[in-house]
Amino acid sequence: MLTPQEAVRLSRAGDQLGCAAALTALLRLAAAAHVTHAQLPAARCNLAAALLALGMAAEALAAAEAAEAELVARPLGWGLKSCARGLRYRQPNFLQSAVSASAVH
Repeated sequence: MLTPQEAVRLSRAGDQLGCAAALTALLRLAAAAHVTHAQLPAARCNLAAALLALGMAAEALAAAEAAEAELVARPLGWGLKSCARGLRYRQPNFLQSAVSASAVH
């Protein structure tokens, strides 16, 4: 099982699918064990970024919204809030328009 840091290294090396798979597995394990950790929202943000790089806009939006919901539920600091905000607002309506475009086709 990869650590979140190893998953990010995969992403930086260009292996977005490996990154997304590793982070999905880690997040599922955390959910099954009812584990919370300060870095879970960051993992969700990294998952969203990897999914978006793979062209999976709807899944990326869901991951970004899950990260945002977790941050709103228990604020952890500006760094992680910026991560979630950056995914959603760097290019306004980018994820929403990508999801809408994929639904049309």
